[in-house]
Amino acid sequence: MNIGILGTGFMGKMHAQKYKQIPDVNIIGMAGRDVTRTNEIASSIGTIAFPNPYDLIMEKSVDAIDICLPSKVHTEYVIEALKAGKHVFCETPLTYELEDAEKIR
Repeated sequence: MNIGILGTGFMGKMHAQKYKQIPDVNIIGMAGRDVTRTNEIASSIGTIAFPNPYDLIMEKSVDAIDICLPSKVHTEYVIEALKAGKHVFCETPLTYELEDAEKIR
């Protein structure tokens, strides 16, 4: 399975480290808000830093998007990943608002 990770904070880095331990899982790339940090973490795990999260979501080789961004932006990226036909794993909480959860559904 080919994974794209959105977020390079504590959880994004932890998820990347865990994915590296799973056979048959490839981290295609990472995208984060801090370009320097994204480049550093992506390099340390041997993957590509994507400057734009939408480019990673639209990457054809990505099967699933792991969203490790702040909860307030989950809805936007979950919906875009689902529209792109990706499987989605999203850190909790999924959202703070019922209306946003209904949009995702």
